[in-house]
Amino acid sequence: MDILFKTIFGSHLYGIETADSDVDYKAVYAPTLEDLILGRVKLESSIRESNKKDIHTKSDASIYEIEYYPLQKFLKHAAEGQLAAIDMLYSPPQFWIGKPSDFFITEVINHREKFLSKNLIRFMQYAVKQAAKYGIKGSRLHTATKFLKFFESVSEKTKLGDVIADIEPLLDDHSMIHYISSKPAESMLIVCDKKFSFTTKVCYIRDTLARFVDKYGTRAKLAVIDKGIDKKACSHAFRAAFEVKELVLTRNLVFPLKERDFLKDIKTGKLTYIEFAPMLEELIDEVSYLVENSDLPETPQVDIDEIIKKYYAMKNTIF
Repeated sequence: MDILFKTIFGSHLYGIETADSDVDYKAVYAPTLEDLILGRVKLESSIRESNKKDIHTKSDASIYEIEYYPLQKFLKHAAEGQLAAIDMLYSPPQFWIGKPSDFFITEVINHREKFLSKNLIRFMQYAVKQAAKYGIKGSRLHTATKFLKFFESVSEKTKLGDVIADIEPLLDDHSMIHYISSKPAESMLIVCDKKFSFTTKVCYIRDTLARFVDKYGTRAKLAVIDKGIDKKACSHAFRAAFEVKELVLTRNLVFPLKERDFLKDIKTGKLTYIEFAPMLEELIDEVSYLVENSDLPETPQVDIDEIIKKYYAMKNTIF
């Protein structure tokens, strides 16, 4: 196994480690031609090495895990815009374990910007989707619950238009009042995409919002009171968005991340879900817009097949 590159990874790279954080490493290796020909290497798989005896082992700085990627798999992931591979490309020398091969520096790291493309947005969105599976629902649920509580304090026979002035202070990102001055009866309140005309009776609004709240289920409801939330996953989602934003704006990544204190506050629970959820939603929208309107190419400007062939040619292998 020819180790081409090895770096500290994960929380220690990002600057969000805690006293309980174990140490993660990622590495790139080149399989020998013999192993490739004889099928001893599965290029779609990585090799893991760890001193964790079982999944219940308590994490700390003495626990480590190393993941070795075949060169072929690593280059494919980097070209796809997968953030783990991009993070490895931009890992600074102080995090490297040993000196990377001259080949890896010359052919890969020195051309890392060519791996960047609008593919980045797909993997940011995946990270956000996983973390906010119940999170964004929780934000909308918070809005619906807030309005439902208000309408429960109003007589059920009251028409919406009669209390519209009292509703205005409740408006947020998931609600709005749409006024039609020429036809007041057609003016409406919109809450989480549910539309109610000013002539609608409160009893109907209550029932509609109550069904909306109920459909999210117990776990999403817990998000509103900050229970059942995977803070680590939410921290990962923010990190992915921050990284993509920096890559779009600067074509560079700096580690440890400048947002590390904020990320650590989410990860350790210092910030509640209700405090950071709207920020995540705004950040998603901002980064999506930046990527879509950037001059990043649609596809990476790198030929990974040529890099692989060049490596094996350097090893006096004939293609």
